[in-house]
Amino acid sequence: MEYTRLGRTGLTVSRICLGCMSFKEDPDGWGVDRETSTAIVDRAIDLGINFFDTANIYTAGESESILGDALADHDRDAAVVATKVHPTLGPTAESNPNGAGLTRKTIEQELAASLDRLGMESVDLYQLHRWDPETPIEVTLRALAAAMDRGEVHAIGATSMRTGEFADGLHAAERLGIDGFATMQNRYNLVYREEERDMLPYCARHDVGVIPYSPLAGGYLARPDEEASATDRGEGSDWSHERSGGGETVNARVAELAEEEDLTMAQLSLAWMLSKDVITAPIVGVSSIEHLEDAVEAVEVKLNSSDIAYLEEPYEAKAVKPVFVEPSPGPYRPASAER
Repeated sequence: MEYTRLGRTGLTVSRICLGCMSFKEDPDGWGVDRETSTAIVDRAIDLGINFFDTANIYTAGESESILGDALADHDRDAAVVATKVHPTLGPTAESNPNGAGLTRKTIEQELAASLDRLGMESVDLYQLHRWDPETPIEVTLRALAAAMDRGEVHAIGATSMRTGEFADGLHAAERLGIDGFATMQNRYNLVYREEERDMLPYCARHDVGVIPYSPLAGGYLARPDEEASATDRGEGSDWSHERSGGGETVNARVAELAEEEDLTMAQLSLAWMLSKDVITAPIVGVSSIEHLEDAVEAVEVKLNSSDIAYLEEPYEAKAVKPVFVEPSPGPYRPASAER
């Protein structure tokens, strides 16, 4: 395993971050159960991974609980744990108007709940899981600063924002004289490179750690395009979007080079991402120890400039993924209320 600094935090993290979104108590066709999740965490630590990412909304908080219990059997001080708070979703958002959002009240109650589920006194990286258009960013930043002052949060970050929103957040923190976002978690991979327009250059200029999610494009870069199911190919599906803008050709080139180099497609795709200086650590979610070991081996793969150019050449600009939060049309109503 290789290690690097996480933006301006000073924290040292593995070049692979284990994504824990799939950790679930009772998988119903999706996710991995507690026993398998625990085995994956144990093996990740054996392989040198020290960076783990979860969120309060992942499987309604079960992901945090499973991760916390798994890490309890190891040296907590050696792990760098990241979680998130969401502006529109939350474990109690259906019944509680303050069960989501980035107000001080919501952040304090959701952080307390996350720490309880994790079984920890503090979290190393606390991330805003999207921008909240309903709450002034100054309010949110002051709440996060208070959490850092209490020792419950060591650093803060953001996910899936427009570059202008992210910049507004950094500038607001500077005006307030408090610590700003140290990381950005965005969607980025060989078949979705729109972050190269503005976000990645901005992060590079401001020493922001970049920890992309979906580095394998939801599995599209882990197997040949022709293996896509009818559902995968359906209009509006993730794979439908990734296949556009030269995605099919990119997929074919990944398969071709992987075979030539005796690598898996996943390893080659991760090696491409790790070749980018701006990338700190891709967040990799796995459903088996085999997939985990496969991903870790990618750290040792070094691509030459001609291979990188060959993989990148077919890409065409495409629509930005709709991951942003728009202002709500009116006051909050519980899901059960008449409309």
